[in-house]
Amino acid sequence: MSSVYKRINVLLFLCGLTLGLMIAWLGQPVFQWGVQSLFRKQFYELTASCDAAMRTHLIAKNRLDLEPSETAVRAVRSAELGLLACQDYDLLRKRLIRIGLDENALSELTLSFAEARASDLQLVVETHEFRY
Repeated sequence: MSSVYKRINVLLFLCGLTLGLMIAWLGQPVFQWGVQSLFRKQFYELTASCDAAMRTHLIAKNRLDLEPSETAVRAVRSAELGLLACQDYDLLRKRLIRIGLDENALSELTLSFAEARASDLQLVVETHEFRY
């Protein structure tokens, strides 16, 4: 009789393990969607701030290259301070990775932000094209 109970216990353990693995596997997309939904607004705000800061910094550096002056140097230094917004953005990305989002989910958030900002095809092209 005890061997029957051992077999039943092993079978129940294996069933429980299988069920737990299935729930974990199926729950991962739901978890990622929930984290994305929870942090979407903050991610969008920090992405917009960092994007604006990087554009301002690039414009200031280009202006300094074209027309070197003390005013242009001050503008670059001021724009460099604005890049602190990118640190907050980077910290949020790392926090989301630590929570459990993968790079694909973060890329999806970034693309959805870019698409939300683009009101027509030209803006989408400008957002995604390489600049050099």
